[in-house]
Amino acid sequence: DYDAANRTPTVEIAHEALLRYWTQLCVWLDESREDIRVQRLLMAAAGEWLNARRDPAFLATGGRLAQFEALIANRRITLSKDEQAYVVASLDERQRQGTEREFQQRRTLRLQRAVMGVLTIFLLTSLVLLIMAILSRNEALLQTRISFARQLAAQAVAELRNPIGNDEFAALLAIRSLREQYDPIADGALVEAAAGLPIATFEGHPDTIYSVAFSPDGRFA
Repeated sequence: DYDAANRTPTVEIAHEALLRYWTQLCVWLDESREDIRVQRLLMAAAGEWLNARRDPAFLATGGRLAQFEALIANRRITLSKDEQAYVVASLDERQRQGTEREFQQRRTLRLQRAVMGVLTIFLLTSLVLLIMAILSRNEALLQTRISFARQLAAQAVAELRNPIGNDEFAALLAIRSLREQYDPIADGALVEAAAGLPIATFEGHPDTIYSVAFSPDGRFA
């Protein structure tokens, strides 16, 4: 006879005795034993699929589908239309699931990139706010030091203008002001206060002086 699908010649066993005494047939059967086993699995799987009204859950996947696909490719065993339809449906389902997985992977990747973008913007914004806060704090501290320095300078000038003021105390206030922040008023107050302070002269050491230490009462150096 001829196969209805591909019109290749086919032979039907007329008597079971041929299975024992036809040597070449036995060789063919031995060579195709694995294919026959897979074909029987395919036939059973296709039957379950048809009984389940072609439910996709009954389609072949993974290694089993690879076996069925190879069985069609080698063409050593002629499959029924139902078996062929089962394999084709399984391959289509594998393709559909692969496409869906690829779509989900691309969607997940886009989502991850979007999340990373949002996090990057958030971190950059936080960093900018932190820098602005630090600059604002430093500016506030600077303004506080300037205000304190000006206050000390004003006190030094007031001490100098006071008839009963103390020039030494005014000088100390001016020095404290200059340590905080340079202020021309404090600088002028320090010069004026230094001019009013008594100058002590120490004699008796004719060589070059590199350092000096004073006694607590200021009488000796």
